[in-house]
This record gives sequence, C-alpha cells and structure tokens, in this order.
Amino acid sequence: MQLAYADDATSAAPATTSTDIVPTVVLEGDEIIVSRRTAQSLFGQAKPSDVIIKQETLKKNSATLGDALAGELGVHSNHYGGGASAPIVRGQEGKRLKVLQNSTDVLDMANLSPDHAVMVDTLLAKQVEIVRGASTLLYSAGNVAGQINVVDDVIKTSVPSVATGEVSARYGSANDEKLVSAAVSAGIGEHIAITAQGLVRRAGDYQTPKHQQYHFDSEKALKAHIAAPDNLASLESEYQHWLANRHQTPYFRYRPVGERHFIRSESDYQTKKQTYQNAIVTPQTLDYLPESWSESDALALGGSWVGERGYVGASISHRHDEYGLPAHNAMYEGCGAYVILPSSERKKPYLMSYPQLMDETDVNYLNPRADCLQAASFDSSGNHTHSSTESHEHGAPWIDLTNRRYDIKAAVYQPMAGVDKLGVSVAHADYQHQEKEGTRISSDFRNKATTARIELTQAPTERLSGIWGVQYLTADNSALAPSVYKGRQMLGTNSTDNWAIFGLQQYQLGDVTLEASARAASQRIKMHYDTDKIASVMQPNPISERCAKNAVCSATVAAANAERASDLANALDNTKPNEQHAFSYAIGAKWQVTPEYRLSISASHQERLPTAQELYTHGMHLATSSFEVGNKDLTKEKSNNIELALGYQGERLDYQLSAYYYDFDNYIYLQTLNESLGNSTVIAPYSLKINRYSQSGAKFHGFEGKIGYQLNDTYHASVFGDVISGRLVDLPDAVVAYDRTTGEKTYEPQANRPTPRLPPMRLGTRLKAEFGEQWTGELEYYRVFDQDKLSKFEHKTAGHDMLNLGLAYQKPMAYGDVDVFIKADNLLNQKVYAHATYLPYIPQMGRSISFGATYHF
Repeated sequence: MQLAYADDATSAAPATTSTDIVPTVVLEGDEIIVSRRTAQSLFGQAKPSDVIIKQETLKKNSATLGDALAGELGVHSNHYGGGASAPIVRGQEGKRLKVLQNSTDVLDMANLSPDHAVMVDTLLAKQVEIVRGASTLLYSAGNVAGQINVVDDVIKTSVPSVATGEVSARYGSANDEKLVSAAVSAGIGEHIAITAQGLVRRAGDYQTPKHQQYHFDSEKALKAHIAAPDNLASLESEYQHWLANRHQTPYFRYRPVGERHFIRSESDYQTKKQTYQNAIVTPQTLDYLPESWSESDALALGGSWVGERGYVGASISHRHDEYGLPAHNAMYEGCGAYVILPSSERKKPYLMSYPQLMDETDVNYLNPRADCLQAASFDSSGNHTHSSTESHEHGAPWIDLTNRRYDIKAAVYQPMAGVDKLGVSVAHADYQHQEKEGTRISSDFRNKATTARIELTQAPTERLSGIWGVQYLTADNSALAPSVYKGRQMLGTNSTDNWAIFGLQQYQLGDVTLEASARAASQRIKMHYDTDKIASVMQPNPISERCAKNAVCSATVAAANAERASDLANALDNTKPNEQHAFSYAIGAKWQVTPEYRLSISASHQERLPTAQELYTHGMHLATSSFEVGNKDLTKEKSNNIELALGYQGERLDYQLSAYYYDFDNYIYLQTLNESLGNSTVIAPYSLKINRYSQSGAKFHGFEGKIGYQLNDTYHASVFGDVISGRLVDLPDAVVAYDRTTGEKTYEPQANRPTPRLPPMRLGTRLKAEFGEQWTGELEYYRVFDQDKLSKFEHKTAGHDMLNLGLAYQKPMAYGDVDVFIKADNLLNQKVYAHATYLPYIPQMGRSISFGATYHF
C-alpha cells in the first residue's frame, strides 16, 4: 500500500477567479457545452475534500480497487488476498459506498462478500474520482462518505485527430507479478471514433515477513487446543493433590473441590497429560501467504459516432479473473447451522425450504451452533478432506469469475431552448463466479442486471445550472450451491427493481456556489417462492373419527389447525415483494474566499434501502467464518450528515483539511447469536459466528488533513494524517438466556461499542522531488497506530511503520513519450496486519520492489 503523492492524487487546485471551473471533478466524464459559456464541468468548483487519482499513479498501484486507493486520506482497504479488495472510505464500505464505472452502476456482486472482486479495472482507467457532497445524490443515496467513479474513456465523445494509445508492462517482486496492458484510440473520418484496451496479469502467492498459521481438523480440535493450557494446569494441580493424599482411604473423601480430571493412578495422570499435550497444535512458520495468487484478463472495445449536436456510442467489455482464497475456513465446509428452533421447523415446515420466512419467534436462541455432519479438516494451504460421510479429497479453494458488460451512451446538445444537453445511458452486465475446491464447484453466484438513466442538463441563466433525471435498475441474482445443508441456498433467486428521480441545482452568487440536490427512490425486491409448496405442507391436521367424539381432542386439533392457518396466512403474506421508498436531500456551499482559500460545507439527510442480501440471505459464509441470516423486517437506514472542508494554495504553503460527522438511525449491522448462547460460542478468530442482520443507531466522526510546503524549486515536503471514530449506539436488547420449557427469553441491554473493523489512525510525512523536467522522486514514511477501539470478537491490532520510495523518469521521443518507474514499498519489511479487513490475523505483503514502463503514442 502506498499513500498517494502530492501532485498525483489531489484536490483540484483553487481557482484564480470566482468563475474558474475544475473540469476533472465531473462524474459525467465529459465536458458539457453550455450556451453563453465556455466548456466547463457541470459540477463547478471542486471541494477541498474531493480527490482525483491520475492515470500515472494508478499504473503504479495495486490491481485491485481497494488496495489501489488505500493511500488516499480517509481511505483504507478491505483486503482479501491477492485477488480482491474493496475501498473503505471514512469507515463506510460495501452497500454504503457506491462504486461507479463511467458514472454508471458497476452491476457486480462485490457487496456480498469481501472475497468478491470489484469489477472495475483501475490499471486501464484514465482517472479515479472520489467525490462528495450534494452531487452524489445524482447516482445513489446512502453514500455519506462519497462515491468512487472509475473513468476509462472507452466510449469517446470526440473524434481523435490522430491515433493515440499506450503500451505498458510492469513487474512486482513480492508476488512475482507480471502485467501487460495496452490501449488505442483512433478516428475514422470526421465522425467515427473507436477504442480498444486490454490487460493480462499473472501474480503468485505474495511474500510476507515470517508469520505463523494454525491447522485444525474440526471445531472440536480448535476448542481442545484453546482449552489445553488450562487443562494441563488444572491436571497438574490435581495430580499434586493426589500424590499427597493417595494413601487416604477412601480417597473420594479427600479429593479436591471441583475435581475435573479424576486421577486415581499414575496411568490416569500420564494418559490425560498426553491427551492434553497432543491437543496443542504446533503452528506452521511461513514467509508467504498461501492461496494469495491471482490472474486477470480484460478486454474492452468501444465505438462512437460524434456530430456537432451530440454523439452516440457503445462498448463491450469482458473480464475473467481467477484467484485463490487465503482464509477460506474449510473447517465448516459443508456445514449448516441451527438457526431456527426445531419446534418452529416442525410447526412451520415451509421453513425447511424457505428459512427467509422466519420471524423473531423462530430464532434459535436456545443453542445456535454449527451443524457439521459432513465437517471438513483444512490446512494452511487450503487443502482439506471430508469425514467418512463424504469421502473425497480436493484442492485448495479459489474463485473463477467472468463478467461481460455492454454499455450504450448518447447525448444531444441543446435539443431545445433552455436545455443544454439531453443524455441517455444504458448498461447491462452478465456476471457469474464460481467458488471451487480444485475442480469441484462449491457455490455459484450469478447476477444479470440492467440500468438505464436519462439526464437533462439546463442552464436557464448565467448563474443557475443543474441536472434533472430518472434512473431505473433491475437485477436478477442468486447465490446457489450444488449441495447445501437441508437444501437451503445462501441467497435464493431474487429480483430487484429500483426506480429513482433526482435533481441537482447550482447557483453562483459572487464567489459562492450554492447547491441543492434531492433523490427519491422506490424499490421492490421479490424472492421466488413456490407458494403451492408452502400451502401443501401447511394443510390442516385431519381429525379422526375417534378424536371427533372427544371434545378435548377435537378442540385441541381445531386450535392447532387455527394456529396452522394463521401461520400459513402470515407465510403467504411474507412471500409478497418487499417494497420500500426513500427520499434523500442535500445542500452545500463552496466559497472561494480569496484566490488562495476555498471553503466548503455540505449537509444531507440520506436514506438507504435494505438489499436482498440483508433481507433474505441464509447460509454459510466461509470467507468471513460466519453463517449469515437475513432479516425480512429490516427498514430503511437513515442518516444526517455534515462535512466542513478548507483548502489553501499559496506560493509555498498548501493544505487541505476536512472534518465530518455522520449520525445514523436504523443502521444495519450483524448481531452474533452465539456470542454467549449455546455450546458453540465464539472463542477464536476461526470460530463460526452465527450472524443475523439487526438495526441500531450509529455515529461516525473524523478528521483528515495534509499540510505541504515548497522548500525550493526541487523539493516539496508535507505531513498528512487521518483519524476516525465510529460507535454503534442505542443497540436493541440482546437475548442472553432462553428457557427451553416455556420459551421465555431473558434480555439484557447492550452497551454502546465501536463499529466493527474500525480503521486505525495514520500519520505520516512525504518528500517529493522534481529533478528538472524528466526525473521525479518520492520518499514517504507513515505510522499506522495500534487499533484498540474494539467491537465484539475483535482483538487489538498492532500498528506498523511504512517506508516507501519511488523514482520516475519521462523521456520525450519522436513518436511519443516513455515513462519508466521503480518503487519500493514496505522497505522495512514490516509485519503488517490490517484491522479494517475481515482477516486481521492474515499478514499483508512484505517488502516489494516493482518497476515498469509505459510508451505513449
């Protein structure tokens, strides 16, 4: 991970006058010709907290999105081996952080799990934008920390006068990475533009400082390993007591209080001692991370027709990824979980096929635990074997992913009076990935999705401009497995339809730009149920002739049938689509105080609708060592948010400072059922957590900043840092005991606690040098501090020091330019553990030397 350099990932420079515009902040990705004005960005001046990461920086960074952006202020990575990583911005990720591709939904399944790759290619991108404020409501709501837009420019909006392109190659030492990419754009005549780009990447398991990994055959072996030290200590104590009292008759009168091991002979002691000693697992010492390899192939083709009044273009892209899963917890492979009370399964037999229909009364608070009739053992390389009930052996787990995407974009400039642009975009993705063990398919994820939007850009006066639009998204997806516990799929086939209308208006008042936006959305999620099957298993119990003659018997059966009918009615009602609505709005102001100072403030109320996963998932999630249970009763998430940012650019001094506060209601989080209930509680990072979606309040606040100084014409020095605090508040009371006889639950209040996987504080310094027009260099050091703000089941994560060094050279040539770079990351070869990931016990990459070259023509 490398923090971005001062000039490579910046907020846009301050304007010299109040009307200057910063075009690189445009999420639309192309300039808009506004009548009576020069070409400019719709969104006007950038805020000090907006970030643009340029192509030359992306070429040097990681191939996965989270790691590629993890050096930006306020940005961390949810890293999962070498094949997948997702960004975490100001503590928000996944469903609360929209990732766009050319201002359009990515349409993948990355939000379902951290081991799912985000389907964008930063190595082929022209730039990546992190944009905050009112304009984000044009694309989604509930993204309080901002949005990430990856711009690849495959669909051209102008015809190149000459053919342009680039060819790149690079090598990385720590994972033996070999990467080649190429892109070319050309014009055919006056109106046709074509583009082609692609890459091939191969990387092996990445090297780490020496670390230890454990191997457990089963949950029983894990428990025995953890209990062994205490068992040996108590065994030795009882043995000494026995030695002192063994001649007493009868001995049981002299045995120790709370006797556990029942030593009656030397043989008893030696046998038990050997058993406990054998339970202690000796870890493996490794200097690499097994199954962190990755391979990727990508190709995109685009074409456009461009005229004076507009353009129409289309593109097709294909991506194929294969990568290992380094922390796939095969100890629970093939397992299910006792999440539903056995009595509810008998009373409501439709829950056997459709556990998504469970309600609060059906939750197994008695003894939530894994059910591993076909439990597996695994080793540190991921190879594992199953018990005698499924006798076979297969290879390490990995993902085989394919994504094909089609895009159409069109725009008409000045179609009518008062309208500067009418834009249309349509995208369709056909996504599939299979999680495999060797050649065996263990699960199959599919998503077919289409999104379309129409935008109308207007500038009725010199001071007022804006966008109005509508957007529609439809998706059919599922997460199925050939062989699953009780036939229950993790996420059954479902359909999501989402409609939204949105608007943004900006008003220029001297040196101040005022803006306001709103977004109204309506969502419908439908699970595919066989209602006839549900009705067939809930038929009334027959009353026998003998029972009919007995008043008590007939009354009992009648009451049971009435309850059965009520349960059936509730079940059929719950098979209806989940329909919810949301309304979000935002206001903001950007003030160019002086030519050097700019100040921005924004406030918003945002509402996020729950997803199909949060409502209906029910299955094993080995990537996070959890069994995930949806909650059909979730309601929309609400938040009130404010951000203040200040930027300054003087002759020598520059700085950017931002502070923010997010206040959530109905914040959706995972509540662990087996925290204290049952005989399979969470005792180690490898333990299975049985998690059910719940809601509470949550509050986040943080600060990030960078201060730089131009020492002379050659050197620029800066210091930077970020810190965030997040807490779950007003949590619902938790069930801590369950009476088997009466079904009565005992509740206890839950104390406020930090949000899970809270990123730690960072503080660093950077020195950048420009040696003439061709050579540049960077030296960077930062400290990631210990993270001791812990949520449930978390352990303190040690901090680390990071030292990075880079050197770049640019050579103009007769037919283009050549850029060459070499950089060294983690020069100190620090042992790095990332608290913000789902795998805080897995080491990150060690010392790495990478070098590459790009030829531009």
